[in-house]
Amino acid sequence: MSRSEIQHLDRFLKSIPKTDTHLHIEGGLPYHLLVDLDDARFPPSPFFLNADYQFPSFVEFENLLIEHAVTWFESAERYHIACKQMFANMLEQNIRYVETSFHLQMIEFIKTDGPEIISAIKSAVPEGMEVRIIGGMVRNGYSEAMKPIIEDVHTWEELDGIDMHGQEWLALEDWAPRVWK
Repeated sequence: MSRSEIQHLDRFLKSIPKTDTHLHIEGGLPYHLLVDLDDARFPPSPFFLNADYQFPSFVEFENLLIEHAVTWFESAERYHIACKQMFANMLEQNIRYVETSFHLQMIEFIKTDGPEIISAIKSAVPEGMEVRIIGGMVRNGYSEAMKPIIEDVHTWEELDGIDMHGQEWLALEDWAPRVWK
């Protein structure tokens, strides 16, 4: 393909309206925000961003993701900052509709109200984009701290849905069918 054909194809692909129906906010955190926060702890070129790197297991991937998420997402404002950048990048790709989830367990870690996080995410949505927000529960996450959150999540007016996150090989626990009902 010639350079002009590649440029034409690139323009064509950008012009097509798109959707993203599986964005995990914590997993989509722009890495440069962590570098800007603490470049001694988060090097600009970490091993896991190498094109040929593969995580040995989902658990190792999840542990790294949670470590990064807990470091950055310490408040609803931090959700807003990260989402504003993620959504702007998506809009540049002509993504017009997004279904995104946030990890409900983060509420336990950062002690921020779920509806406040949802509001911060929605306030980052640019004009011309529609975003639906889904709360992600962990299959084995019905702890004493999470119980009231999980029991109340269906009352959050701005929440568009719920989902299960995490290790899919874990069996559903006794609480899950009742909550889903």
